[in-house]
Amino acid sequence: MSVMRRIQVGFLGGLLSVLPFMQACQDQELANQLEELSEELEEAKQINNLLAFRQTILDARVSEVLVSNVAEEPNGEWNLSFEDGSVYQVDSGIVAEVALDSASWKVDFTLSDASEVSGHFIGNLSITEEQIELNPFNSAPLSALAQVSTPVKGSFVVTVKGQDGDVSDIIYESPNVGTEHSLPIIGLYGEYDNTVELTFVSATGAVRATHTTTVTTEALPTGLPTVDIVVPLSNPAQNTLFLVNYRAVNMPFMMDAFGKVRWFSNGFTTVRKYGLQIFANGNVGYGVAGAGQGSVMEYTLVGEFVREYTFYPAYENAHHDVFELPNGNLLVAVNETGGETIEDQIIEMDRNSGAILTEWDLRESLPTDRLTFRVIQDGADWFHNNAIWYDERDHSLILSGQAQGVVKVDWDNNLKWILAPHEGWPEEYQDYLLQPTEAEGFEWVWGQHAPQVLPSGNLLLFDNGFGR
Repeated sequence: MSVMRRIQVGFLGGLLSVLPFMQACQDQELANQLEELSEELEEAKQINNLLAFRQTILDARVSEVLVSNVAEEPNGEWNLSFEDGSVYQVDSGIVAEVALDSASWKVDFTLSDASEVSGHFIGNLSITEEQIELNPFNSAPLSALAQVSTPVKGSFVVTVKGQDGDVSDIIYESPNVGTEHSLPIIGLYGEYDNTVELTFVSATGAVRATHTTTVTTEALPTGLPTVDIVVPLSNPAQNTLFLVNYRAVNMPFMMDAFGKVRWFSNGFTTVRKYGLQIFANGNVGYGVAGAGQGSVMEYTLVGEFVREYTFYPAYENAHHDVFELPNGNLLVAVNETGGETIEDQIIEMDRNSGAILTEWDLRESLPTDRLTFRVIQDGADWFHNNAIWYDERDHSLILSGQAQGVVKVDWDNNLKWILAPHEGWPEEYQDYLLQPTEAEGFEWVWGQHAPQVLPSGNLLLFDNGFGR
């Protein structure tokens, strides 16, 4: 073999032996790059998981959804449960430390990158005896007021446990969502260690914590009646309470479906009140009667004064009835100040401004000289309006005149019908007299009170039978 040939063969042999080495170097470099890329991806994943966890906690804070449980798994993962029922699983290596503060309802997370993020956690609800005041305004001895601060926003459900099963519980749901809570406790029994539950709930009603306490009351005052149940309600609804304007001792009270007094007020001993009722907002309303008196009063059930709606001097003597309209305005049975007749005027008062919006003078829609079963001195009390009912079906008023009968007038004081014995009505009123659909066995009402339209459209009223 020539020298040149030997050189060529040697070169090729050397080259062939170098190629595997070069390939090995390239493979190692690629492997290193892949490893670096994998580490970068893992780091990016870790950063993404950290950001996602942080965002989850911040979103929960903004939406005011509290963490209900934090649990670490054996593999280093964490499970976070929220009060809305959702569960968030945290990969291992994200959370380094968790600190819970039950008093401040706070959870602090220290993350693997040494950063921190805080959220709200369902902690302990602590309410002291000093925060609950019995009869705070000295006029409702079976009521109390609890003043509670909470670390996070929410509302309360107050339950006074009843003596006759769950249906006798009196339950109040606070409409206010916040951190400062003034909670009325209504429905206590007299001379009793009442069990009261204060339940803190989220804005969506999720139960967070419940505090149970005892509120002890004194015996009921002399004069309130003892009620015997003759025929029990077959299926009483929750919070069934009957408001009684007990003028015998001038102490209105409320009894439950089992005849037990659950509320009374001793703050009216010098006030003649009529039209006592519970307004749509849960407050007590009534008219102040008497010459020179001209207002409707509003109080909370714990006895706190809310507002006085005054209509004096144009009118006076809020006798017999006050009716709250669906829009909140008030219909009041009144007298015209200095008028020659009495108990024949109705006014509508604006609930916000107190202004008189509408006036009904029944002397303009009915005869004032019709003779009735009553002896009417000087004809002054010719109608004796003792009740008002607003008929929302046709935006009209149904009025009970003890001396005349039941009548309906529209918003412009035009007569629509008369429900009364037919004797003594002038000719021009004959077309307004209602006729019985079944004359046999029918009797007219006499000296009636308290008409109201039932859901069926029928008219319910109390027939006193005066003069029958």
